[in-house]
Amino acid sequence: MVKATTVRASAVTTLVFQWGTYVLQLVSLVVLARILLPADYGLLTMAAALIGIAAVIGDFGLSLAAIQATHLTQQQKSNLFWLNTGIGIGIGSVVAGASPLIAAFYDEPRLVPVTVLLGAVFALNGAAVQFKVELNRALRFRALGATDLGSQAVALLVAIVLATAGFGYWALVAQQLVAALTALVIAVGTSRWRPTRPGAFHDTRPLLAFGRDTLLVQVTNYVTSNIDSVMVGRWSGPVSLGIYNRAYQVTVMPILQIVAPLTRVFLPRLSAAAAAEREGGTEGEFLELLTRLQLIIVYVTTAPLSLLCALSASFPVVVFGPRWQPMGELIPVLAIAAFFGILGYIYYWAFLAKARTMTLFFAEIGGRIPMAVLIVSFAPLGPIWVAASVATGQMLIWALSTFIFGGRIGVPSAPMLRTAGRPVLLFVGALAGGVITRDLLAGGMAPLPAMLVTAAGWLVAASVGLAVKPVRRDLRTIAANIRPVS
Repeated sequence: MVKATTVRASAVTTLVFQWGTYVLQLVSLVVLARILLPADYGLLTMAAALIGIAAVIGDFGLSLAAIQATHLTQQQKSNLFWLNTGIGIGIGSVVAGASPLIAAFYDEPRLVPVTVLLGAVFALNGAAVQFKVELNRALRFRALGATDLGSQAVALLVAIVLATAGFGYWALVAQQLVAALTALVIAVGTSRWRPTRPGAFHDTRPLLAFGRDTLLVQVTNYVTSNIDSVMVGRWSGPVSLGIYNRAYQVTVMPILQIVAPLTRVFLPRLSAAAAAEREGGTEGEFLELLTRLQLIIVYVTTAPLSLLCALSASFPVVVFGPRWQPMGELIPVLAIAAFFGILGYIYYWAFLAKARTMTLFFAEIGGRIPMAVLIVSFAPLGPIWVAASVATGQMLIWALSTFIFGGRIGVPSAPMLRTAGRPVLLFVGALAGGVITRDLLAGGMAPLPAMLVTAAGWLVAASVGLAVKPVRRDLRTIAANIRPVS
């Protein structure tokens, strides 16, 4: 079983690097948004939203299968490497061939060369998967974090140079290519593993089965998570899509940069706890660990979402510039979607740890099909209706996991609701404090002073909440679980 101290140290290391990546991507958002136009982002998002499904298919769920497995032979690892690489090259070729169709769908000829170049990203990512898995399985989270952070830093530097030189959306295309290539080079250089020739696949079949079932969930998640961008681009054009995409990135980034990467740290620990319970180990260890993880995740991610909602009227203008002001009305709605996505991620870990991938699939599909229907139905009315559809769908997914499917795997709703309740009340109160302060004191102010006054009101309200005894107890629990291990 993975030791708790090892998991804690790994989580701290991962969080440090992910916050570094988070800060780097914030810098990317701010700097590039002040150089480029919303239409530049919209053009890239048009292509990425349609072809990104290829990345999910190219992985085939094999990275999660490899991370979740208790033991892998050299032959299994090599087979997975050649599978991922071959699928990546094949998918990249299909994407390049489909570029005229994608351009025709949006009636945007510039998408043909953009899509062809983005197709190369899938081949590079496919080749890098198993090297990253090896770093993960060896618990070399510093090397893994350095791979992600280093590739993003190099890519951002290239993008800034090209954007400043007037290359427009090509700077964003180059950023994707350079990030993928640099990540592959660093992963290969830091990994102590090298593939051998592919061999018999009979020992790899259980991994393929796990990957297949996980792939169903990942494909469903991707389609429903990106149909909003497709519909906004189709009905409202690249400028509106660029604004929608930046608002989405700002609000969903806590999930992408904090919660999602922790899967590679916590999934092995949860899987070990689930296996121990099945073999007659300590009863309730799995649920206790899951609720503790939820406590940490909800506190850490809900705080910035709450502050972002309070600042939504002034934040886009101050940080990105006046042309991004329409982001303000989208941020609060998308923040609701992000919050329920965070709550749902806990169940995602639980289903995977117990190898209940089909239960996970049905829990997700029950909310994602209605989400897709709502998005397609309301997209002609504008981006704000699309954002509301996304939020509704995420709420439904969380409700199904909490009240129906969670109980089927031994995760009752009551302790999960109690754990999430305190941070929710705390930061809803902080949000109210910020909004009230803004409305009472910041009316007529310029955007920057208004943002500072609102942030002060949020901070005062949050400080009052932090003085409550149960909240202080929660913070002590979090500190005990994320304190670096010597």
